[in-house]
Order: sequence, then structure tokens, then C-alpha cells
Amino acid sequence: MNMSKAARIALILIVLPLAGCLSGCLSGLRGEVTPIQVVSPNVRIEIDPNWPQVDLALNVRRPQANQMLDGFGLLVRQDGHRLMTWPGLAWADTTVDMLQAELIKGLLDSRRLTGGVARPGEIRANGTLMSNIRHFELVDDGPDGRHIRLEVSAMLTRNRDARQVAGENFLVIRPVGSSDAAAMLEAYEAAITDLVQQVIGWTLSEAQAQKDMLEAVGVS
Repeated sequence: MNMSKAARIALILIVLPLAGCLSGCLSGLRGEVTPIQVVSPNVRIEIDPNWPQVDLALNVRRPQANQMLDGFGLLVRQDGHRLMTWPGLAWADTTVDMLQAELIKGLLDSRRLTGGVARPGEIRANGTLMSNIRHFELVDDGPDGRHIRLEVSAMLTRNRDARQVAGENFLVIRPVGSSDAAAMLEAYEAAITDLVQQVIGWTLSEAQAQKDMLEAVGVS
């Protein structure tokens, strides 16, 4: 497999000794084990100078997702409803853990939350960023309709009483130029970067707008 088009994506080649290690990623032909390439997107957000500086601390909770989405497989949707995993590839983390880590990293890199950003329980925070992953997949509708679809709903809650103070839905569609894995991975990386960028900008703006409601420190 020529991965030169995805040079920015970290790839680690491993061979799984057991056929059941990652369901859906093994060929199963004559009992052979397919080498699995473990991939991790290189997400680098751009710091928007218009993002506000907010004197608050936030927790970022692990996103919610159904069992199929909360896994290591790179999902492919065909015929509108049929889901499978791309053979021979797996995420280094589950999509849920990956999104949580990227949101935390992005908020930390932004240096806009003076009180800090962490997972729940690691710091006393004013509010919590919660999210639900609805779609995180390659949609294969043929050569002219192949695209990455990421859809996430986000919610900002006040830790004192778990009251929701803001909510938003995010949808990112990124065309995939060809049917090879390199093109798919490049599109995935671009889509994830776009999604994280949008969620971080929204979180900072809403945290600033709802600062008075969030200021009472609570424990999430």
C-alpha cells in the first residue's frame, strides 16, 4: 500500500497474533492473519485570534457513542445503512478516546482557558464540555459521492448542578478523492481537524457568553 499521500499521518505496522484481537480487521481467508496498520490523525488546530480569553476551568468528558462507533475500526457506510470496517486499518485509540484527547489538547494549545482544562476529576472546574458522536465514518456512495461524515452534538454544562447552559450540533463533510486508503486517511485527518477547530471555537465563545452562570466552581 502506497501511503505517500498521507505522510503526515503516523503509521505503526503491527501484526496481531490472534484473529479476535480486532474484530472486522482480519481477513479470515484460510485462517490467515492480515497485518494491521494502526493510524493516528495529526490534528493541528489554528489558533483564532478572535477566540476569547476566558477566566474559567473546564472539564472535557469522554464523548458518548454507540458500540459500533466506540471502537478502533475505521467505519465505512455503504448503501445508506450497511456499516463495515476498512480491512487492515485501525485507529490507535477508539474514536471516543481520540476525540476527547484532541479536544483537551486543542483547548490547552489555545491557551484561552486560564483556569485549565482536564478530564473530569483531575481539576475543580466551572463547567464540563460533553458530546455525543452520531457519525464518524466514510460514506461510500460511489466514486462521485465518497466522503467523510463526522457529526457530533456538544453541550456545555455547569458543574454546580449539571445544568446545560449551551448546546450545538456540528457536521463536517469532507470529500474523498479516490478509493485508496491514503486518500481516505487524508480526508479523515482534515475532517477531524475541522471538527475539533469548530468545537473549540464554540466552547470558548459559549464559555465567555455564559461566564456568569459558570463561575460557581463545582465538581464533575
